[in-house]
Amino acid sequence: MPAIILIILGGVIILPPVTKRIPAFKFKKIALILLSSIVMIAGIQLGETNLSPEVLAKRKAESEAAAASQAALEAQEAAESASRAAEEAASKAAQEKAKSEAAAASQNEKDQKKIDEYKSLILRNYANPDGASKGDQSKFFGIADNEEELKLFTRAWREALYETCMGEDPIPSDTSHGTYIKMVDVFSGFVHLYSYYYKLNAEGGVEKWIPYEYNLYRNILVTSSSFDKAFNDTYKGFIKPQSEYPDAYTDTFYISQKLSNSTGNSILDVLNDAFSDGSSEWVGYKGGFFSYNDDACVLVTAKGMSFSESGDYSLTYVESGKTTTLTDSRGFEQEADIYYAYNTDEFSEAYENLNTVDNEIADESSLIFEFLIGNENYTDWQ
Repeated sequence: MPAIILIILGGVIILPPVTKRIPAFKFKKIALILLSSIVMIAGIQLGETNLSPEVLAKRKAESEAAAASQAALEAQEAAESASRAAEEAASKAAQEKAKSEAAAASQNEKDQKKIDEYKSLILRNYANPDGASKGDQSKFFGIADNEEELKLFTRAWREALYETCMGEDPIPSDTSHGTYIKMVDVFSGFVHLYSYYYKLNAEGGVEKWIPYEYNLYRNILVTSSSFDKAFNDTYKGFIKPQSEYPDAYTDTFYISQKLSNSTGNSILDVLNDAFSDGSSEWVGYKGGFFSYNDDACVLVTAKGMSFSESGDYSLTYVESGKTTTLTDSRGFEQEADIYYAYNTDEFSEAYENLNTVDNEIADESSLIFEFLIGNENYTDWQ
């Protein structure tokens, strides 16, 4: 009540009926307004300090509820703002990812076209790199000038190498030279192609780009040369080195005569002798003297092997698959098979040496195979 009275009094002081009764003095109006304000403030303060505990509790509860409501509202607004920001960030990230994936897909597509193009280039030239067309040679040399292009080319080279070497039968059944020879030939052709064009032209040389393959290739070159020499020693150069050995047989032949290489011209005969490999040709009959009336054959012997007279001889021989025409003294012609004849003991020794070298070739070949199936550059193609 005192507070209410003070508040009412503060309002009454400035009412005209009251102000007219107060004598005039300097700054009367301002003084009355200040007095009114002071009285009203005093009343209000007095009222606030004398509120009942119930009212104070109610006000406190209302204040706390209002604060909680405000805090909840602010939290909701903050959450909505954060959600909007997260959605915007997620949307932007998704757009950037989609853009990046699209760019990557586009680049991969371009790279794959290049790789396919390079694989075709490689596959049509690896068997004979130095015989490539001028257009293909220009492409090969052009690739070496651009490291990114060379990276794609190397990737295409490895894919084509693995698909060609390992595509048909990736698990050989044994370790013989014949089992691996096709794979080794392909492997050697691929590395030779790469080395032929990029050994000097590519940055860092071929050892930088295909170091393991090149090292295996150099090893196989050494053993291949040894195999070729052993093969020629065994078959006297009559048959070109190959993975499958020609079958050798031993039989008795009746040697009737030596075929003459004379042309009738002494000068030409001297020249022919000078450039001859020393081999000789003989007319023989398989089965010995009692087959003399059967079909004749021609036996080719290497330099140093000769027959002193007509008669039966036990010979080791291989079939050439070739024939020649013989004309007898009466002018009759006959198609005769050509055989390559050897001294049996010498052939056995040479054949054993060839087999030893062949096993060395198999060891090197198996290293290539193990490299292909175990190297990380190829595991995606197994």
